[in-house]
Amino acid sequence: SGLLLFFMQWKTVVRNLSDLCAYAADHGRVIALEPINRFETDFINTCEQGLRMIHDVASPALKLHLDTFHMNIEEKDPADAIRRAGRHLGHFHACGCDRGTPGNDHIDWKPIPAALRLMPPGVFCVAPAYRSVPLTISGVATLKLPGPEAIQYLSTAQAMEVAERKRSGRNPKHERFITFPRNN
Repeated sequence: SGLLLFFMQWKTVVRNLSDLCAYAADHGRVIALEPINRFETDFINTCEQGLRMIHDVASPALKLHLDTFHMNIEEKDPADAIRRAGRHLGHFHACGCDRGTPGNDHIDWKPIPAALRLMPPGVFCVAPAYRSVPLTISGVATLKLPGPEAIQYLSTAQAMEVAERKRSGRNPKHERFITFPRNN
């Protein structure tokens, strides 16, 4: 039956993620699990399902990666989902419902920075908007860089400099990094 197949799939993912997380932890890395909307997968669509997987894997190396594009479809209240993720949130994408820049769509952005400010230090918040400035790389692929309106709309956000992205060498060039000042 479908339910039995789901539980078998769940157990397989728990087992494999446990192995992967053990390897990641041994190497000082974290795995970020991203719930994807139901139109792209039938497995782990919501923050709650992601948290259940994190609970079952029981590894500090497994965190949640929330994305407003998917949350817009699956979550009734994205800011509440962020708060529920709490200490398990490791990565966050602020992306419009059309994969454009935040604020140029119908998502209610006002409560999202407030929820992110409650998260523990170390959560990467990025705006991977794909609809502003096209950039062709070697004539093979086109990436769309977020325009400055993504940063301007989230008025409490501070854009990290391009030099920081280049210095770290580990972050995609198509993502503009945003930090949210913490309430102390």
